[in-house]
Amino acid sequence: MALLEKISRLPGFRSLLPKRVGDFSRFRHIEPDEDITRPPKTPPREEHISPVVLNERNNRTFKKGIALCKPEIQQAIQTANVNIEWKTDFIRLFSRLERLPHLQVMQLRPISLNLTDNELLTASPFAQQPQSVIFDPEIRFHGTSAQVFPGMSLTLGKVAAKIPKVQEKTDKPYLNGSSQLNFAAEAFALAGEQTLGTPGLSKFYFLGTQPSGETVFLMEYHDPNSEFSLADLIPPPDGFSAEEIQVILAARQPAVLSKLVQNICLTLSSFHSPQRRRITASIDPFDSSLTIQDRPSPNASKEELQQLIHRDLKPDNILGNLSGKSTILDLGFASTVLETTSDQQVGTPKYSSRGEGAAYDINSLALLVHEIITRVNYWQTAIVPDYLQAMGLTGADLIQALASLPEIQGNLAIDKITAYCQTHRIPSQPLISFFERALPGHGPGYTDAQEFAGDFAQAMGQKPSNRVR
Repeated sequence: MALLEKISRLPGFRSLLPKRVGDFSRFRHIEPDEDITRPPKTPPREEHISPVVLNERNNRTFKKGIALCKPEIQQAIQTANVNIEWKTDFIRLFSRLERLPHLQVMQLRPISLNLTDNELLTASPFAQQPQSVIFDPEIRFHGTSAQVFPGMSLTLGKVAAKIPKVQEKTDKPYLNGSSQLNFAAEAFALAGEQTLGTPGLSKFYFLGTQPSGETVFLMEYHDPNSEFSLADLIPPPDGFSAEEIQVILAARQPAVLSKLVQNICLTLSSFHSPQRRRITASIDPFDSSLTIQDRPSPNASKEELQQLIHRDLKPDNILGNLSGKSTILDLGFASTVLETTSDQQVGTPKYSSRGEGAAYDINSLALLVHEIITRVNYWQTAIVPDYLQAMGLTGADLIQALASLPEIQGNLAIDKITAYCQTHRIPSQPLISFFERALPGHGPGYTDAQEFAGDFAQAMGQKPSNRVR
């Protein structure tokens, strides 16, 4: 007691006591290197900005940015009388001030094709008004046969402008057609699927040409800050930023990856579901003609109903987010089931599959899912038989030969599947058994997308669902 009385008389002791019972807010853990003479750091409060103030701020920022643009862009925007939402999207899309003086505007007119009159033309993607799109020529995404520019349409808002690359003649007829016709075929396929309500597709807006004759395809803009390409999930994340690595690692988790695959399969199920009014277009590369397939009639028999086959499923053509939502891009090779046979390989050789109709797409999906998990390509790491080595085939030609021969098996990479399962603490045998059935050359494969999605979800230790989105 004597000791406590002496302590209680020390200067400043009473200031350390709680003001009232239960008030211990002044007592906190002190780190060894912390300066206790300074008040504890408190997180800054989030500033609440009313919509009116935010719009005024964005409007001022927009005016400052527009002052840096070329006169023709300033005049086009002023003539269009854009709203505050358009201005806000413009600020976010073209956020680098040093690039504003380099922005360009493309003037597009609806594409003109010599098509026979039919009822589809009244609702076709060609029956639209001319478009003006502002874009930065230095910001683009490169594909196999096209490049994509993010831009701002004066009437549609944020868009992605897809322009075909100049290509030389090849021995593959499907690459030799007019770019107008190729883009028209993709436009009709995509517009038709939108009409049918197919989920998980990038929206189509417009197909037109520039005064120079270049074909331009306007579609939905996808923000790279909120969505990722499945191609980002394959290589080791060495060249990515810390934030990107976190997204990649999260997307490779069994729960997210299984949801992505189930949503992809929902889209494929819609493709493969026979529809009486499916709208597609096919190109004859020899006479450069476009055939619109808006039949069979509403009274058609089951044998006449059509399925749509994507024929170019690959990681670059699929976007996703961490909630498991997926978006399939590029219907340039899409066709009806009657046009796709086992000896007709199109698309990217690394993901060339075997089978007819729906099996072609599902086998391609099995190849890309296997590559995401193992980080090795099934065909590129396959053992090449001596007779193929003697033929001197290399690169894409060799991969295409491997994919077309039914007796060839790719690299199952069991050790890498096992390593993935150990990392994510799931049993490895169910996933190995799944790939032994799904991959070409190992098992019978799948012909139904929903069955594929359900088996994959179970192999990943997840609960399958037919309505995931």
